[in-house]
Amino acid sequence: MKTRTFDVVTAMPQEIETVLARVFCDAPSLVEVHLKPDARITVEAMGEIMQVRRSLLQGGTGAILFVAPGELEWETAVLRTDHFNDDRENLTAVAVMVDSRVLNTVVNTYFTLFPPEFPMKVFDSVAAAKEWLREPAV
Repeated sequence: MKTRTFDVVTAMPQEIETVLARVFCDAPSLVEVHLKPDARITVEAMGEIMQVRRSLLQGGTGAILFVAPGELEWETAVLRTDHFNDDRENLTAVAVMVDSRVLNTVVNTYFTLFPPEFPMKVFDSVAAAKEWLREPAV
């Protein structure tokens, strides 16, 4: 796992590379997760991402943006696990950018199985997702 440090005072970004993604915080209340195109989405890899998110926010609250371009591989157990359970109190919103019909269906199925207690929306562009996350109601 590669790491850069985050200075809260200067708001310098911190980036941590996991098996599945590059995870970084370049705003105090937003963690971006850019999934690697050649990685397989697993329960363990999602758990690692959520742990990294908690460490980046240093106990604070905030949103998360998942950027998942292309046709990524995923294990079916991902749909049977509530990946946000430990973060419900500190998670303000989830935006997911996918450009694959299959992953769009997977994401929507997941949130049907585990209805969120926070705003959640799927997008086909990163810019639209970030714009939505900046809205006051989110």
